[in-house]
Amino acid sequence: MEAENRKTKYTKMVLKESLLLLMEDKPINKITVTDICKKADLNRGTFYTHYLDAFDLLEQIQNELMEEITEAVDKLIKKNVKSQVILKELFEIILKNRKLCKVVLSNNGDKDFLKDIVNLIREKIISDWTSNYPNLNIRDLEYLYIYTSMGTIGLIQQWTQTNFKETPLRLSLFLDNITTICLLSLINKSTESLS
Repeated sequence: MEAENRKTKYTKMVLKESLLLLMEDKPINKITVTDICKKADLNRGTFYTHYLDAFDLLEQIQNELMEEITEAVDKLIKKNVKSQVILKELFEIILKNRKLCKVVLSNNGDKDFLKDIVNLIREKIISDWTSNYPNLNIRDLEYLYIYTSMGTIGLIQQWTQTNFKETPLRLSLFLDNITTICLLSLINKSTESLS
Protein backbone atom coordinates (compact mmCIF):
# COMPACT_ATOMS: atom_id res chain seq x y z
CA MET A 1 0.00 0.00 0.00
CA GLU A 2 2.81 2.43 0.90
CA ALA A 3 4.58 1.73 -2.42
CA GLU A 4 1.33 2.51 -4.23
CA ASN A 5 1.03 5.82 -2.36
CA ARG A 6 4.60 6.69 -3.27
CA LYS A 7 3.90 5.81 -6.91
CA THR A 8 0.76 7.98 -6.90
CA LYS A 9 2.64 10.89 -5.32
CA TYR A 10 5.41 10.54 -7.87
CA THR A 11 2.96 10.38 -10.77
CA LYS A 12 1.13 13.50 -9.58
CA MET A 13 4.41 15.32 -9.07
CA VAL A 14 5.55 14.49 -12.62
CA LEU A 15 2.22 15.61 -14.08
CA LYS A 16 2.35 18.88 -12.13
CA GLU A 17 5.93 19.59 -13.15
CA SER A 18 5.10 18.81 -16.77
CA LEU A 19 2.18 21.24 -16.78
CA LEU A 20 4.30 23.97 -15.21
CA LEU A 21 7.05 23.44 -17.80
CA LEU A 22 4.49 23.71 -20.60
CA MET A 23 3.01 26.86 -19.05
CA GLU A 24 6.37 28.57 -19.30
CA ASP A 25 5.75 28.77 -23.06
CA LYS A 26 1.98 28.86 -23.48
CA PRO A 27 -1.23 29.59 -21.59
CA ILE A 28 -3.29 26.87 -19.94
CA ASN A 29 -6.05 27.08 -22.56
CA LYS A 30 -3.53 26.06 -25.24
CA ILE A 31 -2.26 23.00 -23.33
CA THR A 32 -3.84 19.59 -23.91
CA VAL A 33 -3.81 16.45 -21.81
CA THR A 34 -1.77 14.87 -24.62
CA ASP A 35 0.85 17.63 -24.27
CA ILE A 36 1.11 17.01 -20.54
CA CYS A 37 1.33 13.22 -20.94
CA LYS A 38 4.03 13.48 -23.60
CA LYS A 39 6.07 15.80 -21.37
CA ALA A 40 5.56 13.50 -18.36
CA ASP A 41 6.13 10.32 -20.39
CA LEU A 42 2.87 8.90 -19.02
CA ASN A 43 -0.25 7.66 -20.75
CA ARG A 44 -3.58 9.50 -20.85
CA GLY A 45 -5.25 6.81 -18.73
CA THR A 46 -2.83 7.55 -15.90
CA PHE A 47 -3.59 11.26 -16.20
CA TYR A 48 -7.35 10.70 -16.09
CA THR A 49 -6.98 8.56 -12.97
CA HIS A 50 -6.05 11.74 -11.10
CA TYR A 51 -7.37 14.73 -13.06
CA LEU A 52 -10.23 15.69 -15.38
CA ASP A 53 -8.19 17.93 -17.69
CA ALA A 54 -5.35 20.47 -17.70
CA PHE A 55 -7.54 23.06 -15.94
CA ASP A 56 -8.31 20.61 -13.13
CA LEU A 57 -4.61 19.87 -12.71
CA LEU A 58 -3.79 23.60 -12.54
CA GLU A 59 -6.62 24.19 -10.08
CA GLN A 60 -5.31 21.45 -7.79
CA ILE A 61 -1.80 22.90 -7.95
CA GLN A 62 -3.17 26.33 -7.03
CA ASN A 63 -5.37 24.87 -4.28
CA GLU A 64 -2.35 23.24 -2.64
CA LEU A 65 -0.46 26.53 -2.64
CA MET A 66 -3.53 28.42 -1.41
CA GLU A 67 -3.97 25.91 1.45
CA GLU A 68 -0.36 26.43 2.52
CA ILE A 69 -0.73 30.20 2.46
CA THR A 70 -4.13 30.15 4.20
CA GLU A 71 -2.84 27.91 6.97
CA ALA A 72 0.20 30.14 7.60
CA VAL A 73 -1.85 33.36 7.49
CA ASP A 74 -4.52 31.94 9.82
CA LYS A 75 -1.89 30.95 12.39
CA LEU A 76 -0.39 34.44 12.31
CA ILE A 77 -3.78 36.13 12.55
CA LYS A 78 -4.60 34.04 15.63
CA LYS A 79 -1.33 35.24 17.17
CA ASN A 80 -2.47 38.79 16.40
CA VAL A 81 0.79 39.78 14.74
CA LYS A 82 1.31 42.94 12.69
CA SER A 83 0.29 42.89 9.04
CA GLN A 84 3.95 43.38 8.03
CA VAL A 85 4.75 39.98 9.60
CA ILE A 86 1.92 38.39 7.62
CA LEU A 87 3.18 39.97 4.40
CA LYS A 88 6.68 38.68 5.11
CA GLU A 89 5.31 35.16 5.59
CA LEU A 90 3.35 35.45 2.35
CA PHE A 91 6.50 36.48 0.47
CA GLU A 92 8.47 33.64 2.09
CA ILE A 93 5.91 31.07 0.94
CA ILE A 94 5.98 32.48 -2.59
CA LEU A 95 9.80 32.35 -2.54
CA LYS A 96 9.77 28.77 -1.23
CA ASN A 97 7.43 27.83 -4.10
CA ARG A 98 9.23 30.06 -6.62
CA LYS A 99 9.22 27.59 -9.51
CA LEU A 100 5.48 27.13 -9.22
CA CYS A 101 4.75 30.81 -8.52
CA LYS A 102 6.87 32.03 -11.40
CA VAL A 103 4.63 30.12 -13.80
CA VAL A 104 1.27 30.48 -12.04
CA LEU A 105 1.74 34.22 -11.54
CA SER A 106 3.03 34.83 -15.07
CA ASN A 107 1.04 36.01 -18.10
CA ASN A 108 0.26 32.35 -18.87
CA GLY A 109 -1.18 31.76 -15.40
CA ASP A 110 -4.47 32.49 -13.68
CA LYS A 111 -4.99 36.25 -13.37
CA ASP A 112 -7.34 35.94 -10.38
CA PHE A 113 -5.16 33.61 -8.33
CA LEU A 114 -2.91 36.39 -7.05
CA LYS A 115 -5.93 38.52 -6.16
CA ASP A 116 -7.30 35.60 -4.13
CA ILE A 117 -4.01 35.32 -2.24
CA VAL A 118 -3.85 39.05 -1.45
CA ASN A 119 -7.50 39.07 -0.33
CA LEU A 120 -6.78 36.38 2.26
CA ILE A 121 -5.46 39.06 4.61
CA ARG A 122 -7.99 41.76 3.72
CA GLU A 123 -10.14 41.46 6.84
CA LYS A 124 -7.13 41.29 9.15
CA ILE A 125 -5.50 44.39 7.69
CA ILE A 126 -8.67 46.49 7.63
CA SER A 127 -9.44 45.37 11.20
CA ASP A 128 -5.93 46.45 12.28
CA TRP A 129 -6.31 49.81 10.59
CA THR A 130 -9.74 50.37 12.12
CA SER A 131 -8.51 49.65 15.64
CA ASN A 132 -5.24 51.62 15.23
CA TYR A 133 -6.87 54.59 13.49
CA PRO A 134 -10.45 54.76 14.82
CA ASN A 135 -11.02 58.29 13.53
CA LEU A 136 -10.52 57.31 9.91
CA ASN A 137 -13.49 56.74 7.64
CA ILE A 138 -14.03 53.00 6.95
CA ARG A 139 -14.72 53.76 3.28
CA ASP A 140 -11.30 55.44 3.01
CA LEU A 141 -9.70 52.38 4.61
CA GLU A 142 -11.46 50.12 2.11
CA TYR A 143 -10.16 52.28 -0.73
CA LEU A 144 -6.69 52.23 0.75
CA TYR A 145 -6.80 48.43 0.92
CA ILE A 146 -7.84 48.20 -2.72
CA TYR A 147 -5.05 50.61 -3.67
CA THR A 148 -2.36 48.81 -1.68
CA SER A 149 -3.53 45.33 -2.67
CA MET A 150 -3.32 46.19 -6.37
CA GLY A 151 0.17 47.56 -5.74
CA THR A 152 1.05 44.38 -3.86
CA ILE A 153 -0.12 42.28 -6.79
CA GLY A 154 2.04 44.31 -9.17
CA LEU A 155 5.00 44.08 -6.81
CA ILE A 156 4.67 40.27 -6.53
CA GLN A 157 4.43 39.93 -10.31
CA GLN A 158 7.53 42.08 -10.78
CA TRP A 159 9.32 40.14 -8.05
CA THR A 160 8.64 36.81 -9.77
CA GLN A 161 9.61 38.18 -13.19
CA THR A 162 12.95 39.48 -11.86
CA ASN A 163 13.82 36.11 -10.27
CA PHE A 164 13.08 37.11 -6.66
CA LYS A 165 15.99 39.55 -6.30
CA GLU A 166 14.63 41.15 -3.13
CA THR A 167 14.21 39.40 0.21
CA PRO A 168 10.76 38.78 1.73
CA LEU A 169 11.72 41.04 4.64
CA ARG A 170 12.68 43.93 2.36
CA LEU A 171 9.46 43.67 0.36
CA SER A 172 7.25 43.44 3.45
CA LEU A 173 8.96 46.47 5.02
CA PHE A 174 8.66 48.38 1.74
CA LEU A 175 4.91 47.72 1.55
CA ASP A 176 4.46 48.49 5.23
CA ASN A 177 6.25 51.85 4.79
CA ILE A 178 4.12 52.81 1.80
CA THR A 179 0.93 51.88 3.65
CA THR A 180 2.01 53.85 6.71
CA ILE A 181 2.64 56.93 4.56
CA CYS A 182 -0.83 56.57 3.03
CA LEU A 183 -2.42 56.13 6.47
CA LEU A 184 -0.62 59.22 7.80
CA SER A 185 -1.84 61.17 4.80
CA LEU A 186 -5.42 60.09 5.55
CA ILE A 187 -4.96 61.08 9.20
CA ASN A 188 -3.70 64.53 8.17
CA LYS A 189 -6.60 64.93 5.75
CA SER A 190 -9.03 63.88 8.49
CA THR A 191 -7.48 66.30 10.99
CA GLU A 192 -7.57 69.17 8.49
CA SER A 193 -11.24 68.62 7.77
CA LEU A 194 -12.02 68.76 11.52
CA SER A 195 -10.33 72.15 11.99
